[in-house]
Amino acid sequence: MGRQGFGADKYDDSIERLSMTIDRMEKALDKNQWLCGDYMMLPDICVVPTIDRMADIGLAHLWDNAPNVQRWWAAVKSRPSFDKTYYEGSRVSSRYAIEE
Repeated sequence: MGRQGFGADKYDDSIERLSMTIDRMEKALDKNQWLCGDYMMLPDICVVPTIDRMADIGLAHLWDNAPNVQRWWAAVKSRPSFDKTYYEGSRVSSRYAIEE
């Protein structure tokens, strides 16, 4: 079995798909401040929960070599709405032990 009850194949496939998403984001952010331009829009808002969950469960290393995604993530986290949405105790890691 893979991590946290998933079969190794499903886990590896999921990680590959998430890595592909990070690659697509990196390319889009190479030309723009946000995913689709100079302003935060619906595509950014839609992907924030996934990226936050990835960071929460120890997958932030997937964007270690993606400086544009790192910049974007820092910009997202600096917004006042971020801390109101992702408040202390709202993440999986605050409820369960997450193994690296």
